Amino acid sequence: MKLHLYIRDHEAYLKGSFDHCFSVIEDKATWDRLFPEYTYAGEFEFTPEVSTDDVTLAAIEGIDTEINQTRAKLQAQVNGLETRRANLLAITHQP
Repeated sequence: MKLHLYIRDHEAYLKGSFDHCFSVIEDKATWDRLFPEYTYAGEFEFTPEVSTDDVTLAAIEGIDTEINQTRAKLQAQVNGLETRRANLLAITHQP
């Protein structure tokens, strides 16, 4: 696939910090119209060396991790609410 490379963080590029200063896109005409402040750096051919199965598996693992983290956060909130409820009942039902 033919891709186009743009420099979006000029200062980082000039400092030699290339890990986040580029954007890679397919549609050059749209990009030129939408982001005129970016500098066109050239085009290149790219052939992915990863299978779609590997990408799918990685995405599913990422989603599963996010689900587990969300469940843990929600459970912590539920536990906190249950504790508050128990404390309130303990206060209001004291002899």
